[in-house]
Amino acid sequence: MARIGALGAAVAAAWIAFGVAQAKAVGISASVTPVTHYIWRGADVLCGAKYPVQPSVTATFGSTGLSANVWGSFATADRDSTRGADELDFTVDYERGVLPLVTARMGGVYYYLPRNAPARTAEIYAGVSLAAPLSPGVTVYYDTKWLDGDSASTGVYVLASVEHSASVMGLIPLDLSASLGYGRNDTAKGFQDASLTVATSIPFGRVSLTPFIAGTYIFRDSVNADAYEVCGGLTASIEL
Repeated sequence: MARIGALGAAVAAAWIAFGVAQAKAVGISASVTPVTHYIWRGADVLCGAKYPVQPSVTATFGSTGLSANVWGSFATADRDSTRGADELDFTVDYERGVLPLVTARMGGVYYYLPRNAPARTAEIYAGVSLAAPLSPGVTVYYDTKWLDGDSASTGVYVLASVEHSASVMGLIPLDLSASLGYGRNDTAKGFQDASLTVATSIPFGRVSLTPFIAGTYIFRDSVNADAYEVCGGLTASIEL
């Protein structure tokens, strides 16, 4: 698996370098999302409604398909028990059309928890999506453990997704998305989580407001005590 990971990293680096060479302009967008829960791959990271605030800043490099993102999560309630779950994720992503109607993407994510060094890790990923009804896509994530001194892989996560845009009486836009996750690591394998999200967009000057509600079903009893999780939030985003 280490050789596979090294080869994947080399391919990703070459692909991203190709995008950097073509970059002509940089666009910046930012958002902030107050949410009731932090649900990640079926896991309730904060063990209940801790009302985290999740800021995000993304840089896109022209029309090359290359982007870089910094995303964070900081609980606002019960800080004594949730401070260790504060998180910053650093992502580099590159996507391009490879066939008619087919877009491929690959990149890497470093998960940095300032107060929880054992939980820090890095993933590489690759995926494809189709320009077809429901915009189906699948992405495979491989946990490298390269950046925390542990050479053993902790597993693979595969996410399949679909999405659809509609409206209510032609007045209220709705964005619907659904996903199914499959996980495999040293201790377990099988379907991990399934989710459904409903969102709408409200323009407010230069700012776009996106309220949403998401429901998640957890297949593994070991992930959460509850089989279902529901969370809601509001994203405010702007192009700078």
